[in-house]
Amino acid sequence: MTQSDRKGPAAILATFALLASTLGSPLPAAAALSAADVETLRSEFRLEISSVRKDNANLRQRLEVYENARIEESKRLDDIQLQVAQSDGLNAGYDKNFYIKSSDNNFRLNLSGLIQFQGNF
Repeated sequence: MTQSDRKGPAAILATFALLASTLGSPLPAAAALSAADVETLRSEFRLEISSVRKDNANLRQRLEVYENARIEESKRLDDIQLQVAQSDGLNAGYDKNFYIKSSDNNFRLNLSGLIQFQGNF
């Protein structure tokens, strides 16, 4: 069944009639449904609910895959940060100036600069 089939005036009227009969409110005689119409609507609703449940299960499965990937990525980043912290090579960072220094602090290169703007009119 397509979306256009479900949105027709007869289907909308039938849905309201079913809801109203469920809630116990009286409807005009033109909106009354036969037992076959009610069963048809119930089966359509069951199919729709089944479809929504399948979509929900699919989305939960995809979310689980993304969550597992995020956890793995977080573990990889932690490993990389640990390796960088334990490395014996050059260290770089920012302490009021950008710098590059040796691991034993014997050598340090401070990087700084000035920017000057000039406008002639």
